[in-house]
Amino acid sequence: NGQWQEAIDAFEDLGNYRDSEALSISLNFSESNGIIYDRSTNLEWIVGPDSGTDWNEANNWVEGLDGNWSLPTLDQLRGLYDAGIIYDDWGYFQNSGYWVWSSETEGSSSAWGFSFDDGFEGYSDRTIDDVIRAFAVRSR
Repeated sequence: NGQWQEAIDAFEDLGNYRDSEALSISLNFSESNGIIYDRSTNLEWIVGPDSGTDWNEANNWVEGLDGNWSLPTLDQLRGLYDAGIIYDDWGYFQNSGYWVWSSETEGSSSAWGFSFDDGFEGYSDRTIDDVIRAFAVRSR
């Protein structure tokens, strides 16, 4: 049937899903001098040290950066995940962890994190540091 062949040809022209997703990510993000720019949100990002980071270390690292940087909100982290930034394909956000701390706290000893493995949000003791990393974010 001619219609089916047209659809198949159009799909093949797009490439497979993963290629299409990678193209979308590369169109939304660029990197220069360690700062990642997200064109769709007008946010700038820095990936913190690639080592286990507890919340206090993450917060201190961000506060030590020059400029108006902060730990990201859960919504900002979810936005990265929804844009295709995931644990097995970090792109410009490459690191060996899969959780990232947010600026949101729970009581005096817990803080929220976001999993780029499955999109889960949860809070944990601020001293946990195993596979958790820090990102800094600011508006451009």
